[in-house]
Amino acid sequence: MIDREHQAGMSPKAAERTEAAAMQIDLLRAAPERRDELVALLDEQAALYQGLGTRDAERLRGYVLASFETVGLPREALPFVLEELETGLDPYPVAAAAKALRGAREVPDAAIRALAKALRRITSNNDYVRYDTFALGGASASGTTALDELVRTAGALASRSATLAEAFESANADRDRLPQGPGALDPSRPAEAGPASCGCCGAPEGRLASPVDSEAVAGLLLEDQAGRTFAFDAFFPGRPSVLAFFYTRCMNPEKCSLTITKLARLQRLIREAGLEDCVNVAALTYDPAYDGPDRLRAYGAERGMRFDARNKLLRTLGPFEPVRALFNLKVGFGPATVNRHRVEALILDERGRSQRYFAGTQWLETDISQIVISMAGQSAGTRRA
Repeated sequence: MIDREHQAGMSPKAAERTEAAAMQIDLLRAAPERRDELVALLDEQAALYQGLGTRDAERLRGYVLASFETVGLPREALPFVLEELETGLDPYPVAAAAKALRGAREVPDAAIRALAKALRRITSNNDYVRYDTFALGGASASGTTALDELVRTAGALASRSATLAEAFESANADRDRLPQGPGALDPSRPAEAGPASCGCCGAPEGRLASPVDSEAVAGLLLEDQAGRTFAFDAFFPGRPSVLAFFYTRCMNPEKCSLTITKLARLQRLIREAGLEDCVNVAALTYDPAYDGPDRLRAYGAERGMRFDARNKLLRTLGPFEPVRALFNLKVGFGPATVNRHRVEALILDERGRSQRYFAGTQWLETDISQIVISMAGQSAGTRRA
């Protein structure tokens, strides 16, 4: 049950939907053989999140993630866990992701690195949490904090990484200034042996994408940061393109702000290769009604982007849905704006078809630059031939 104080701040319809979703999650928790249904609930487009505010969507997601401690963490859910540990700000789902790792048969090295980052981040953003019920009431009475949950997981894995061990020791020291929970680990207690690495989920190089034909959005009108308008197929086809997604109201510096900063770094790498006229670098906002040209221009400039004919921040003139549907973007919407999204970037070929897809954890501009520089060179060679 959702506590009534929290319900008072929600619309009756949202409160009813959220309570029904929590009951559904409880039923799935009690049936480990149905854990694939829990994985499906992590999708940003899952029906249970649609129309909810960010706070409620994040809590439901955290409640789902915490379930994997007891039902077991399947490989299909691991990317969601890594993403939350690497970029999450809300202590409730971040701690839930740490709990989920305790249900894994194998913990990859990428999870160790992400857990160390989460420990440092949540040390300064701690809060009481509980996961035996979805109710907010009684969290402080449980005495368990988000940092407690992270420390418990880190303690079992600290022997795997000097970086994690350092973060673990620092977090334990900082816990002296925070509410103490019964899940605390004694810093002098020997670390339990960590599971062997499965060798997966290393630095992302982007998975091959199904070559989606952009004909469905060819005539979609776009507007750039200077107020210029043009159709989708007037900009993207003709050369390889990097297309990322963001919105200026995003409050997570590890997501949209960092994405645009990385695009600026990518621009520099492409210029250094002498291919600035051969590659498009662009980002499209999830929030076109709010992100007008002035906001787009200021947001990009503050993060180092340079604008010209091949480098743009864009919004759709009209609904964003055709783009979301075409590329199957992982974004959900609440009453006013985005309530949850993944970090996503695409590499399109000279025909505007998706070739590589980067999602979940932040991509590396060096990875993307190598791919698009190679594609641009091949395209130039084909044209000369």
